[in-house]
This record gives sequence, C-alpha cells and structure tokens, in this order.
Amino acid sequence: MAQAARRVEEDRPGYSGRLLLRMPPELHAELARQAEREHVSLNHLITGAVAAAVGWPTGDEGARELDVGRADRGSRIVSPRAIGAALILNLVVLTVAGAAAIALLVLAWTRL
Repeated sequence: MAQAARRVEEDRPGYSGRLLLRMPPELHAELARQAEREHVSLNHLITGAVAAAVGWPTGDEGARELDVGRADRGSRIVSPRAIGAALILNLVVLTVAGAAAIALLVLAWTRL
C-alpha cells in the first residue's frame, strides 16, 4: 500500500511555480497600472486574480503564497523616483565622507 502511494507521488509532475504568460500589451499595461494603484507587485496582483478564479485563498491566510519569490518586505512598491533620490543621497554622503577622509589624511600628514 505504501509503495502504491509512493508511486502516485512519483508520477506527479513537479511544478516550479513559474509560468510564462503571453497577453496583449494593453492588458499588461492596465495590470501594471492596477498593481501600482494597489501598491502591490504585478506578480502579486495577477497571482491573486488567478487564485481567486480557482478558489485559492486570497486573504491574509494566503498572502504569503501569492507572491512567491519576493522577499518578505510588505506589499509596498518603491517608486523609481524614490530609488533615484536615495541613490543621489547615497552619492552625496559618500562624497562628503570621502572628502572628510582626505582632509583628515592631509592634516595627519602635515603634522608628522
């Protein structure tokens, strides 16, 4: 009996959780806009819609499964403008720190 159950499990195909989906560009654009309005990833939005269509849990109990492959960082999407601002701020901080380090090295060198 155990061998029969094992054989059934072995016959089942393995699913990776990845799916290539082709759709009209207009639909893709509308889905992306909807995901942005809801502050979720496009993957989360589409997976939630498909899950709802087949009766899969889409509430809090199924939230972790809906966005497989994404780090657990909440459902907020950071805008490209915010990322650009953060990179510029990082560059400014690094430049100031580098200038301060050079100034300290010159000061230490002149006091030798």
